[in-house]
Amino acid sequence: MSNPKQPEPGSVPVALTFDEFAPATYEAWEAAAGAAIAPKGGEPVKGPAFEKRMFTQTYEGITLHPMYTAEDTKALKSARTYPGLYALRGSSASGNLKEPWEMLQNPPAPRPEADPLGTLLETGDLPKSLDELWDDMARSKDIVFIRAGTVVHNGGANAVQEVAAAMTAAIETFRALEKRGVSIGDFAKKLRFEFSQGANFFMEIAKLRAARQVWAKVAESFGGDENAQRTEIFAKTSSFTKTVYDPYVNMLRNSTEAFSAVVGGADGLTVVRFDEAFKPESEFSSRQARNAQIMLQKEFNLLEPIDPAGGSWYVESLTDGLAKKIWAELQKIEGQGGFLKSIRDGLIQKDVEATLQERFKKLAKRSDRAVGTNMYPNMSEPVPDWSGVREAPAAGNTAVTPIRPRRWTEQFEALRRRTEQYKAAHNGDNVKIFLANMGPIPQHKARADFITGFMEVAAFEVLKNDGFKTTDECADAAAKSGALAAVICSTDKTYPELVPPLAKAIKEKAPSMRVFLAGEPAAEFKDAYVQAGVDGFISVRSNCLESLTELQNAKGM
Repeated sequence: MSNPKQPEPGSVPVALTFDEFAPATYEAWEAAAGAAIAPKGGEPVKGPAFEKRMFTQTYEGITLHPMYTAEDTKALKSARTYPGLYALRGSSASGNLKEPWEMLQNPPAPRPEADPLGTLLETGDLPKSLDELWDDMARSKDIVFIRAGTVVHNGGANAVQEVAAAMTAAIETFRALEKRGVSIGDFAKKLRFEFSQGANFFMEIAKLRAARQVWAKVAESFGGDENAQRTEIFAKTSSFTKTVYDPYVNMLRNSTEAFSAVVGGADGLTVVRFDEAFKPESEFSSRQARNAQIMLQKEFNLLEPIDPAGGSWYVESLTDGLAKKIWAELQKIEGQGGFLKSIRDGLIQKDVEATLQERFKKLAKRSDRAVGTNMYPNMSEPVPDWSGVREAPAAGNTAVTPIRPRRWTEQFEALRRRTEQYKAAHNGDNVKIFLANMGPIPQHKARADFITGFMEVAAFEVLKNDGFKTTDECADAAAKSGALAAVICSTDKTYPELVPPLAKAIKEKAPSMRVFLAGEPAAEFKDAYVQAGVDGFISVRSNCLESLTELQNAKGM
C-alpha cells in the first residue's frame, strides 16, 4: 500500500475523511453488544433481556440508552442553533470567555423578602404575611432569588421536581408582582434561580440547560421578549450528597458537581465545604472549596469552549427529554392550583418524600453506591464528632409542612454510629462475624471479601482466616470464636456438598449462633440448606441496611 501524498510545504492540508469505512448502524452495534454480554457459549442477548441489561432508568423517569447517534438529535432545534440563541443552547454567545462565571463562597442566606416562597417551603412559616412580602419585593430593586429548587433538592427531589418547583415558584412570584405593576421584562431582569448540583453528572448538566429552555417558554407565555426569556442561573454543589464518614470523598463529589455546573452553563457557582455536614467552617475547608473553582478556571481552563455540551447526541437528547418532563410537572403543579396551593396542600412535599424514600431504598440495597458509606467503608478513620452534625428538626406548628434538609446517606450513618456508641459503652464489645471460609484461598476469597465489605458498613468486627479443610475444623473454630454469626464462604460448585454438614455442625456446637450463606443459592438447593440450619443468604441483591440492622438488634444495640 503506497503512502498518501503529502501536502506541499505551506499548502493547506486536505481534511481527513472516513469515506473508506462503511457506516456502522445501531442495529449492528446492538447485535455485537448482545453477543459480547452473552454467557459463554450462549445465544446473543436481545430483546427485553438486552434492554434490562443495557438501558438505565433514572429517578426522573427517563430511560438512558447505551448509545446515542445523530438520529437522536435530528429533530432537535436547540442542537442546531448557536450558543446563546433561542432555545437557549448554552448560557450566552460568548460562554465564559468574555465574562467568567461568578465564584461565590458562603453567600448570605436569602431574606424572606428576597425569596418568600422558598423560605416558606424550607421553614414552614414566614415572619410577615405573603402580601406584605410581595409589597416589599415590588418596591425593592433587589434580586428576586428563587431557591425553591434547592429546597426540594435537599429534601431528596429529582431533577424534574427541582426545576418544576423553581419554575412554578417563579410563576407564583411574578403573578403576585404583576398585580403590583411589575412587568415580565422588569421581573426577568431581577430574576435569579439557584439549583443544587447532584451526583448524576450528565443529568445535572442537562438540568441547567433544560431550566433555561423551560424559563424561556414560561416568559414567552407571559408576553416576554427575548431578553425576558433569559435568566441567570446560580448553582451550588449539593449538600444532600455530602457524607459524614470518609469525608474527603466529598472533595471528589464537589469536583464532579462543580464540573457539571460549569459545563451546564451556570452564571455563578458556590462549592460547599467538604465537611459542612459535621463541622463548623475552618480555614482549610473554606480554602479547599474556594480553590476547587479557581482550579477549574485557571488550571483546567474550563473558560472554553463556549458550550462544551452543545451538539452532544447524549446531552442534547437528555436535555430535551428532561425539559419535556419538567414542563409536564410544571403543568401538573399549575393544575393543582399553583405552587403556593400545592405546598399548602402538601402535594409537592408528598412527591419529594416519595423520591427520597426511593433513593433510600436503592442505597439500602446498594444498587446506588455511596463510596465510604454503604460501600468500601474506611475502618481506620476516627469516630466523627457528631456534635456538629446538623439534624433535620421536627416540624412544629407551621403554616405549611416544610421540606427539611436531608442527606442521602443519613440512614447508613445512623447505622454505623449505633455500633460505635455501643462499643464505647461496652468496653469495645461489638457484633462479631466469623468467616466460615472453606477450601484454599482462591476458592473462598471473592465471597469472603464481599462479606467483609458488607459487614464493615456497620463497623462490625469480621473474624478472618485463610480457610479450612474440613467442616468439623471450621465448625470448631466458629464455635470458639464467640461470634454472633458465621457466614459460609465458598463457591456455588462446592456448596451442595459442604453447606448441609457445615451448617449442621455449627448449629450443634453453637446453637445460638446464626449461620448465613454468602451468595444466592440455586432454587433446588435452598430448602436443603435451610433445613440444615442456614438462617439466611447474603448476596448482591440483599438489603444491606435491613440485614445489618437485624444483626444490631440481635446484639442488643
